[in-house]
Amino acid sequence: MSIIYKTITMIFVAGILCFMILFYFIHWYYNSSVIENLVTTPNIAVDKGELIDIQSNYIDSIYLNKYSEKLSDLISKISKLRSTINDKKLSEFMKVISKYKEPISQTLIGVKNESEIFTITTTSEGALSNTINIEVPVGQKGLPGPPGDQGEKGEKGEKGPIGETGNCGSVLN
Repeated sequence: MSIIYKTITMIFVAGILCFMILFYFIHWYYNSSVIENLVTTPNIAVDKGELIDIQSNYIDSIYLNKYSEKLSDLISKISKLRSTINDKKLSEFMKVISKYKEPISQTLIGVKNESEIFTITTTSEGALSNTINIEVPVGQKGLPGPPGDQGEKGEKGEKGPIGETGNCGSVLN
């Protein structure tokens, strides 16, 4: 049972890491630098009294508006995803089905058989619905292990109930 728990935990951790990598990629993609396709002129310091190039400000505002639209679209998609994740139970995201394999009928020395290894398959039933099938190998029963060490002596119990008094027999003088 602990192997199944460890396997499920590892799959869950891998899923969380995939989401983190996905969000990092989205963040990197939308925060990458934008190169303007304009003829470059040398940078000239502008004083308060001089005019500023209106065309470059217009183009910058267009790029900023596009970036702002993409950012708001991304934020709305992420909030929809968060609400979808919060509304569903874990069992709706991921169903884990485990079953035991049939043990091999005869022992073949040095030969690996399909029933000796774990088989894990995943199927997707939608955007946020996956099924994980785990087939657990069942080996042949081995020899019993050595007996364990004897444990410490427990505490002394209370005195039990006194029984009925009977014939004491002959008393020596």
